[in-house]
Amino acid sequence: DDAITARQRKLFEDGLEALHAGLSKKGCTKDWAKVVERVGKLRQSCPRVSKQYQVDVIQEPALRPAKGKAGARAQAKARAKPRAQEVRWARTAEHAASDLRAGTYVLRTSHTDWDPTRLAETYWRLNDVEATFRSLKGEIGLRPIWHAKQDRIRAHLFLAVLAYHGVHLLRTLLQRKGIRTSWAGIRNQLSGWVRVTTTMRTDDGELISIRQDTRANAEEATIALAVGVEPRLHRRRRRSRLPED
Repeated sequence: DDAITARQRKLFEDGLEALHAGLSKKGCTKDWAKVVERVGKLRQSCPRVSKQYQVDVIQEPALRPAKGKAGARAQAKARAKPRAQEVRWARTAEHAASDLRAGTYVLRTSHTDWDPTRLAETYWRLNDVEATFRSLKGEIGLRPIWHAKQDRIRAHLFLAVLAYHGVHLLRTLLQRKGIRTSWAGIRNQLSGWVRVTTTMRTDDGELISIRQDTRANAEEATIALAVGVEPRLHRRRRRSRLPED
């Protein structure tokens, strides 16, 4: 966040510097109204930091009273379209002082015996818990909740917490083997290792079902072995007779 703000601040200040430098260059805009308009457009392009600056476009001083008709006409033309002499800007004192507090984050807890490292790790662990629950909501249908009775809602939440404990156990086993990956990352790595079910019907009316795992690659096998699962081609064959009409 600080990097994004610093980048926009530099773009804003560079734009103001270019407007100021153009006042002394041939062919650049010097009309006061147009310079003010360009400052406004610059503020719109950098809304994140533009409110932190006080920007003033200074007009050229008024001309001395001119003599003669030609001088009067020139003076009237100059008053109709005043020229800009300088573009000044400065950060407000309020926002300049806020830089001293950048990066400060305050956590409040009742655990006065915890050190700052433990406190921060416990707090940021919430992000991991929330991400895991978001993943489980789609996998085991935790959302939306259509139950209206209290006991069914409690059972639903109990299954959600139970599923999370299963995920936490698997990740703990993986961390012991040096595999530190989020639950979504683990699922992505194992997405190619699936179980395929093939069914066929014989001429005499029997239904044959064969369930078999696909062959795990090296990455999938490493994860499986870390949690105590043998990544071999598990196969199960089942024969059943269809009910007669």
